[in-house]
Amino acid sequence: ELCLNVPRGEIYGLIGPNGAGKTSSFKVLATLMEPTYGDVFIGGVDISLQPEEARKHLGYMPDLAPIATDLKVWEFLDLFASAHGLSGKIRRTRIEECLGKVALDDKRNEYCKSLSRGMMQRLVLAKTLLHRPSLFLLDEPASGLDPLASTELSSILKKLSNGGAAILMASHDIFRVRET
Repeated sequence: ELCLNVPRGEIYGLIGPNGAGKTSSFKVLATLMEPTYGDVFIGGVDISLQPEEARKHLGYMPDLAPIATDLKVWEFLDLFASAHGLSGKIRRTRIEECLGKVALDDKRNEYCKSLSRGMMQRLVLAKTLLHRPSLFLLDEPASGLDPLASTELSSILKKLSNGGAAILMASHDIFRVRET
């Protein structure tokens, strides 16, 4: 059973061993799986009744998210910006804004396949930021990152929470969460 309320501006960690249900819980919260029982509300929206509306509030960053390696960094973000209904100047502005937030401005024209693991994690985070969600679900966001990349991620997440976002992170490593 899981019962929690993550207020805006806070960073919470969901800690547990592999196989404990963290990823499954995140998939339910992200409306990718039906809850077994109980009620789930995101931004006051019942996800069972209005999943599309709930998704507008969510930024979901799965562990080991797939990246289309044959796309350039900006093309990857453009694909997701389009999926979120962003168009024209707003779309271009958000892509640039998100690249800046994750410090990938200088990589915008490079192919995704050329990025390091840490840069790919930041790119997936940028994708998650595009529609300016109020709740971030980050599944093992620091997995495989070196200490510098982990510190950079921590800084980005603190800025997001200071900006009023609620952040829920899942990890099997309490030290990774404590760094954030």
